[in-house]
Amino acid sequence: MDELKWLLLSVPLLPWLLVLVKADGLGRWLLPLAAVPALLAAGFASGVTQDLPWVLLGLRWGLTDFVAQVWLGVSAWLWLCAGLYSVASVPPGSRHAWRFRVFFLLAMGGNFLLIVAQDMSSFFLGFAAMGLASYGLVVQQRSVTTSRAGRVYMVWTVLGEVALFAGMMLAMGVTGSHYFSQAAGVALPLEAVVLLTLGFGIKLALPGLHVWLPLAHGAAPPAVSALLSGVMVKAGILGLLRFLPTGAETTVWVAEILIGLGLFGAFYAVLLGLLQQAPKVILAYSTMSQLGLMSAFTGLVLLQTEVNAALVLALLWYMVHHALVKGALFLGVGVFKRNLAGWALGLLAVLALVLAGLPFTSGALAKAEIKAVLPADYEWLGAVLLVSTVATSLLMGRFVLSLQRYREQHRAHGHHEAAAVELLAWGLLLEGVFGWYWWVDMPRGEWVDFLPIILGVLLSVPLWWVARLPRVAAGDVPVWLAKLGYRARQRVQMTRCRVE
Repeated sequence: MDELKWLLLSVPLLPWLLVLVKADGLGRWLLPLAAVPALLAAGFASGVTQDLPWVLLGLRWGLTDFVAQVWLGVSAWLWLCAGLYSVASVPPGSRHAWRFRVFFLLAMGGNFLLIVAQDMSSFFLGFAAMGLASYGLVVQQRSVTTSRAGRVYMVWTVLGEVALFAGMMLAMGVTGSHYFSQAAGVALPLEAVVLLTLGFGIKLALPGLHVWLPLAHGAAPPAVSALLSGVMVKAGILGLLRFLPTGAETTVWVAEILIGLGLFGAFYAVLLGLLQQAPKVILAYSTMSQLGLMSAFTGLVLLQTEVNAALVLALLWYMVHHALVKGALFLGVGVFKRNLAGWALGLLAVLALVLAGLPFTSGALAKAEIKAVLPADYEWLGAVLLVSTVATSLLMGRFVLSLQRYREQHRAHGHHEAAAVELLAWGLLLEGVFGWYWWVDMPRGEWVDFLPIILGVLLSVPLWWVARLPRVAAGDVPVWLAKLGYRARQRVQMTRCRVE
């Protein structure tokens, strides 16, 4: 048992300690290796807890529930694959290699910490470390575009963390404890619930709070986009489930709003994604759409008078499915842009269909499980899932067309073969996508489920001509409003100068 406690401690601490390693050639291989303790802990440290009473208010780490155990394993696998991919994509001796490794390991440790955290202080520490360190990953490719994306990302990240901290302080004042086990079930004041939802809602890219997401994904390297979309943004779901008591009056009020915003965002993101041209930005809006659905189902969990274990488990499988598939899509885009190979495009097309819910894949499994456990009053969400399958297929068709267009434009300029280690990383992640769900005893879809997929794909064919329309800037409406405000201020200043 002592060995398992040390293993648990190494989950977040080892990535942070490895930051101190200066050897550049060795340091890059530490990126995938740093995730190994988390992978082992997810498999062998179930039920293990470790108290650190001498740190801050007293910290408690552990894997006391199935959600944390599974999510830690999935997150560790994605971090391992992204780290392995980065070994070749960020070669030693480059100007940015050391900085990338430092921020990568800091973000990894923060992500692992918030998963194993059994107290509010540890969760906030991990959440803040992950969010702030990710800024250094977003701006790796130094340019005007990445700098702007980094500034927007940092503003929204800090705003979310301030809201989370304020909500956490109010919650601790009411519950009298910062341990989740002792605070569970205690109703929180509306102010605390709103602040906590705002903080986590920014991470979940709810409509109006999503500006940072398409900008960050468009600027970040493929491995970073895979991590942002695959595991980091879902810290918002984990936080809502950990902090908010189910069924409380104030929680119910906010949960209903969360359901409405989530469903609106699921289709709003598809509409805006269809007007994008860059493959990674299209995937970013797809992430926002899927997060909208997951946010709605999280709100549904919070509405229940007591924890609905079946609904939480179904939500977990949806998170696992999206994390692995979206991570594989982003890494695959990086591989494809290196070699422009037809086989890579074909695999990406298959992954796009899996994300939409292709029968007999993890996408169909996740959606079928959610439909099976919907409460009687919310069975209509099954029809929403069906429509979202068509919408996602439509957006993924647009994504594949954008890749084909990119291939046609750059084929004549030559290309570089993807490194073997990049292909290995992508292959490991693909193995996770197509292998994990065979071990889960759940429905895998029916042949009739092909119909919405086929409909979405057919509708996506005319979207080839949408590329001729003016492109909507990543960040969409809030970005337009910011530009209008900037122009208005310029006109006011010019008017003042003329008067003077």
